[in-house]
Amino acid sequence: MNRFTTSIESFDVIVAVLTVGLFMWFFIHNVRHATNKTSTTIVETLRLLLVIMILGTLFEPEIVKTEERKEKPQLKIVYDVSGSMKTQDVLSETKIISRDEQVKEILDSGVHEKLSERFQVTAESFAGDQNNVSSTDISSSLMTTLDNSEKLRSVILISDGSWNEGANPLDAAIKYRSKGVPVFTLSSGRDQYLPDLVIEKVDAPTFGLVNEKILIPFSIRNYLNRDLAITVTLKNSRLVRLNKTLRIPAGQLVSDSIVWQPKFEGKYDFEISVPEYEEEINKLNNKKVFSINVRQEQLKVLVVDTLPRWEYRYLRNALMRDPGVTVHTLLMHQIDMKQGDGEGYLTAFPESREELSSYDVIFLGDIGTRQKQLKKEHYEMIRALVEKQGSGVVFMPGTSGHHLTMLDTALEDLIPVIYDEKSPYGKAFQVESKLLLTTEGRDHLLTLLSDTPSSNTALWKQLPGFYWNTAVKKAKVGSSVLAVHSSLRNEWGRIPLLVTRPYGNGNTLFLGTDNAWRWRKGVEDKYHYRFWGQVVRWMANKRHMSYSKQVRLFYNPMRITKGDKVSLQATILDKAGFPKNDGEIICSIIGPDKSEHQFQMKEEDGGWGLYKGEFEAEESGTYEVKIGSKDKMVTFETTLLVSGETVEKVGKPANFDALKDIARISNGAFHDVSKMGEVVSLIEQLPEDKPRELRLRIWNQWWWGAIIVALAGLYWVTRKKMGLV
Repeated sequence: MNRFTTSIESFDVIVAVLTVGLFMWFFIHNVRHATNKTSTTIVETLRLLLVIMILGTLFEPEIVKTEERKEKPQLKIVYDVSGSMKTQDVLSETKIISRDEQVKEILDSGVHEKLSERFQVTAESFAGDQNNVSSTDISSSLMTTLDNSEKLRSVILISDGSWNEGANPLDAAIKYRSKGVPVFTLSSGRDQYLPDLVIEKVDAPTFGLVNEKILIPFSIRNYLNRDLAITVTLKNSRLVRLNKTLRIPAGQLVSDSIVWQPKFEGKYDFEISVPEYEEEINKLNNKKVFSINVRQEQLKVLVVDTLPRWEYRYLRNALMRDPGVTVHTLLMHQIDMKQGDGEGYLTAFPESREELSSYDVIFLGDIGTRQKQLKKEHYEMIRALVEKQGSGVVFMPGTSGHHLTMLDTALEDLIPVIYDEKSPYGKAFQVESKLLLTTEGRDHLLTLLSDTPSSNTALWKQLPGFYWNTAVKKAKVGSSVLAVHSSLRNEWGRIPLLVTRPYGNGNTLFLGTDNAWRWRKGVEDKYHYRFWGQVVRWMANKRHMSYSKQVRLFYNPMRITKGDKVSLQATILDKAGFPKNDGEIICSIIGPDKSEHQFQMKEEDGGWGLYKGEFEAEESGTYEVKIGSKDKMVTFETTLLVSGETVEKVGKPANFDALKDIARISNGAFHDVSKMGEVVSLIEQLPEDKPRELRLRIWNQWWWGAIIVALAGLYWVTRKKMGLV
């Protein structure tokens, strides 16, 4: 069926009639008074036709051809098969089933088949990128469905609403609305936690020393509807078994720790677990595995200061009496005083990178760049040691203000705080102040002076306080504030006094008081020795994650999970223990499936023997890492454990809000997947598709424009021949 249409309105008709009438009057008048009536008639006819064509163009004439649709419109059902759909939180008759099992039951029931009479119905699954079940990308699924469907009438989206990859699905919903395609969303699962007991976090160190106590912190959350008294079990294949009894209130998170003292060196693969309860929905999160490398070694520490202040004396004593630490000290007195000497004393700061690279931690006390102190070249070496070889540096300023001269050295970026240069000598008080732990500091490995994080905060409040502190404005971006001044504030909040910051391969620490030695009051060495012992081991942790006499391997993240990109940095030493430069270092990664990936590590500039590379942990399990030089002079092997955790969290609540918003924006509807029949009824009520209209826009065709141009040209030529131009 064809019909002719224009965009003309009543006012346009009046204008058109008057215009044509005017030119008709010109036509009659000019022909009547013309000498050559034939030629004049031709010219006036051409002009009148040109005016009519132009007016016709303005009215946009079209020929509309209407065709009834013979093919059925499309209806797509897209359903989520990502990892979170394995969550068992759906009550089916008398048992609990997983979300994906519920979706399968609904689709197998055929409740949607009645839509086949009117629609072309197809069902497709989706997850993450390339259908990877370890992630969920709702937006890409919706956009792919929209782009690949020519006659799409509606979409049924079945999911738990949890998305962790791709663009915001609400953007896709907006495009569906613009196309007039409603999305009906069906939710599977529950939007609240079901009864469960979860080990949420284990912050075990990656290495420890023989006969040294190792603190293994953990966090457990109780989603059951009752208080629990549980036993946490730590065990490994070497028959180590430790238990810890806890009481966890309903709905609460409890953090605690287990102390283990290894007797022999080697790699220990641990499992920490809690009991399973019948009402739990997910029993897979009741245990976690991790590894600790135990070695027989000495950590090497260098302490540098100007005066034998109390803080320096007791720190030196604590480290000298630590069986796992070898300590060297460099005491630089005033210009007219003799250099400090004695057991463990150095006469000068190490002048070569080879000498300095043997130290795991460097303590910088009340010192800077003034006369008879360290040179700027020394600070450049310290910076490179931290950045390239993973050592740690501890800043412990004193009352003389020497620390401000350090701001003009290579260490300025390593300092975790911004000093208040208006008060170079710090701030002294007559009233005792305390270090107040922050939320992050309450269960940090550095500050755990009690075996349980729950009692740690109370213990720090009982420790003797201080009467002086370094003048500080605030912590730098990227720093972790572990403790603040109990009362002193400024425009940025409480003054940070115990702050850490990662830098390169190592860590830095700032302590803004010089009264930690007072913690010995009434308890002797108990807390003072433990704190500094933990500082040394935590600061040296990255440097000793995995090493041999010739290779120190750093890797990030320290706790690797499936899908992570792992950055490898290896410090290569020759047989004399000096950095090996200009070498060709090959790294081979052998995955759990025995597949091998080999690459050459790239040397970093600076001459510290640092080589870099990376790989992607595509599977969970144990990875073998082999590093060696092409000349076979360096060989090193170790293993990395990759956990199976992914961004898809089994046991987490469904995200109904996302599904509701998608349905609302696209003019669809939201229901539980068990109400599939109601959604089918709503889709049946959608209006029939309108007949297809094929429009031939006459005014927009090339030939229409060609006729107008031809008439105009002919009119101009004719007038010129007649001598009217």
